[in-house]
Amino acid sequence: AVGVQFETPPLANAATGVCMINVTPDGQRTMCTFLGAANQLEVDDIDADLIGASAIVYLEGYLFDQPQAKAAFRQAVSLASKAGRTVALTLSDGFCVDRHRAEFLDLIRSGVGILFANAGGSFHMGPFPEADADAIRATVDVNLVGTMLSIKHAVPAMRANGGGSMSQVAEGA
Repeated sequence: AVGVQFETPPLANAATGVCMINVTPDGQRTMCTFLGAANQLEVDDIDADLIGASAIVYLEGYLFDQPQAKAAFRQAVSLASKAGRTVALTLSDGFCVDRHRAEFLDLIRSGVGILFANAGGSFHMGPFPEADADAIRATVDVNLVGTMLSIKHAVPAMRANGGGSMSQVAEGA
């Protein structure tokens, strides 16, 4: 993309990540991801000059599992905040949120200005014509109620940081 820089040199003796997405003819999908070297992010990888020169610093929630990566995220948010830069964070998926809910909230409160959160998709239902009422209710709960609850909980943290933006993505069927 125009204006996007990725300055991180390759990590020696580490595999490249890969993501395979399989979509069936009826629109069902599954994703298999191997993060490779990306899950070895650490504080030493954070470039203060690059963050200071950036308009937006983007943090990918899938990388948040390792303790050293959490420290790197916190360092990036701190540097961006001091430099007056915007931080964007994607929560990636519900499993990431389940594992890191309190830590994500702390990170958001510490200076995230743009939050991306996917509501969960329609994987609860299967093909819509065969969905029963309980499956439809579960999907509505994830996509509508889940979206509203995430806004309810994120907005106070964003207000405390002087504002921000949020993108919610949901599916109906």
